[in-house]
Amino acid sequence: MGNNIVVTANIGGVVYAVNGTARTMAASQGWKDGKDYFEPAELRLLLQQGMKSCSASGGAPVATTVQPAEEVTAPQKSPTESSKEAPSSFTREGFAKAASKEDIESLKQYLAAGFAPDTPGPDMPWIKQKGSPVIAAAAAAKKCAAVDFLLSAGAKPDYKGVKHGWTPIAHAAQAGAADCVRSLLAKGARPDVALEPGGDTPIIMAAYQGHLEVVKLLVEHGASLKAKNKDGDTAYRAAVVGGSNATAQYLRSKGGQ
Repeated sequence: MGNNIVVTANIGGVVYAVNGTARTMAASQGWKDGKDYFEPAELRLLLQQGMKSCSASGGAPVATTVQPAEEVTAPQKSPTESSKEAPSSFTREGFAKAASKEDIESLKQYLAAGFAPDTPGPDMPWIKQKGSPVIAAAAAAKKCAAVDFLLSAGAKPDYKGVKHGWTPIAHAAQAGAADCVRSLLAKGARPDVALEPGGDTPIIMAAYQGHLEVVKLLVEHGASLKAKNKDGDTAYRAAVVGGSNATAQYLRSKGGQ
């Protein structure tokens, strides 16, 4: 029975592998190896709690997560090591900040703590705006490794912001984050989702800013050159208005008007 039991301890939102079976899984699951963090006596206490929990359930569960007794506390680390640990409390704001800073280790810890990859960032009540998914924060900050990580974790490439309909690709296009745009398109992001209420599409947004590489990517993936925003600007007109001759010439060569 013992070989089938995985005992972990959740302390302050960080998951520690307690028994041998759990420790062999630690790296693949993003857990900490408890043997590296706890004294032997503490590990024994955690294991006893886990086995007791298993016995109380009347069976042999695949996994048992210990809610530690007061005798066991989160291991203390040096300031350098502590900076790499999960925060003592997890928040939507912290999750979004980790995405915008491309802090992959913290993103892993948030996911391990139960946060969904499409968790919205903090609300903005001063403009009556609900929080956008954290992948949008990564895209807006041009942190494409964080975008890739969240996509691989299951974040939706077309998840729309609640109020204005911003998708991650809209944030990336506005910022000129070509690598982020490329990743989002590869995962199926639609290139022509219009913002509300202005009607800008990602290619129009990129054209206003003169982000030629982004514009080319969107054209290659079928972005409409005929779509207009509420001001009547197509992508070509947006490039002209934005003063980007190179972008305007390219769009003109592709049939933009």
